[in-house]
Amino acid sequence: MKYLSAWLFLGLLSVLICGCSRDGLIGVSGQVLCNGAPLEDGGISFTPVDQAEPIYATKIINGKYNLRMLEGKMVVRIYGRRFEEHPNPPPRAPHAIDTGPVMREVLFLPSRYNTESTLTAEVSSSSRKFDFTVEDDGEIVPSLFDVGPPGSRR
Repeated sequence: MKYLSAWLFLGLLSVLICGCSRDGLIGVSGQVLCNGAPLEDGGISFTPVDQAEPIYATKIINGKYNLRMLEGKMVVRIYGRRFEEHPNPPPRAPHAIDTGPVMREVLFLPSRYNTESTLTAEVSSSSRKFDFTVEDDGEIVPSLFDVGPPGSRR
């Protein structure tokens, strides 16, 4: 019985080390470089080429990302973001308080990396690390969100 317990433990340990999972999801990770340096803040998504769903997405922090997904050929979309200070429009009401400048989220990577992406990745149990290099050529993608003064959201 003592040996059976040891073999069961080793079997369980090997399953954990191999990264196999019952849900069929594969751990995927990688690095995103922008102009040769790690992309500080952004997002990455993987969408199966043969269907619109599910979309697997996560944040990119200091050039690195990690997520879990099913295997298959994926379209990859990468977004880089930063916050820039912009002047706040002057108050309209006579007794309104000027709150000063606002911080706006700016998505700065060209559309060829996101909305019009041709980047792909073939995800499988033997292919799970994907590194990407992108270039910021000055195109600004309009952001959906404006952020108020630092520390607050509007």
